[in-house]
Amino acid sequence: VSAFALAGEGERWPDCPADGICVDRPGDRSADLRAAGAATDAPAVAAGPAEQLARGMLYLAANFWAPAVTPVGVHAVRASIDTDGDGTTDVLVSADRLRGSDVLVARALDARTGKELDVQPLNARWGDTDTDLLDSDTVVLPVRLSVLPGLREGASQIHYGLWTGLAAPGLPDPAQAYSSVGLDDVRPTAVLDVLHPALDVRSGIGGPAAALAPERPGAVLEVRRAAGDRTRLLLVHHLNTDGRRAQIIGLG
Repeated sequence: VSAFALAGEGERWPDCPADGICVDRPGDRSADLRAAGAATDAPAVAAGPAEQLARGMLYLAANFWAPAVTPVGVHAVRASIDTDGDGTTDVLVSADRLRGSDVLVARALDARTGKELDVQPLNARWGDTDTDLLDSDTVVLPVRLSVLPGLREGASQIHYGLWTGLAAPGLPDPAQAYSSVGLDDVRPTAVLDVLHPALDVRSGIGGPAAALAPERPGAVLEVRRAAGDRTRLLLVHHLNTDGRRAQIIGLG
């Protein structure tokens, strides 16, 4: 199980015929975002902000209205990240393949130059660990905090949004998004403080961050929540069946 602060929920595309985007085939809804969220393990991996930013990870979760045969098919999920709060995307993260292979990864690119900044396995595990990556309605895109420009103590808040688009070479263009959560036009609007997240969920009391945490009978998640925060929790149960992987919980 992995835990995220919920960024928002998306509406289900209607069946055709209908105005705007509609669906002829149920499988097309694998490009339609149902929910999205983000989490960081920075508070759990180190004590000081410099080491937290050096060692920590950002995890971006996308849940869809239907499963995809592969998370990198005709279309794929992307994330736009604004690291300095100016309303402009600084980093784009895309579900992609390692060049020349079928290994599925999250590739982080500089949004201005297209320079590759980071490559991480989708669902935060390589293929030797089963995370039900294929034929799934949920995927997690990890990225190292150290590659996100400008983050530091006192300036550790990012704005982000997740969206789906055509899986094509080059820089993804959010103006061509099919479906999105956390975008206002192309401006990322969902907020996460990567050093001081409003929701910090641990696997066990005082344990590591709840990212691909073992889910066994009697297992406990410790939820640390900022005073006054009303963010809902998005849990991803990776090995559940379609339609039952993502669980949204209001914490009261």
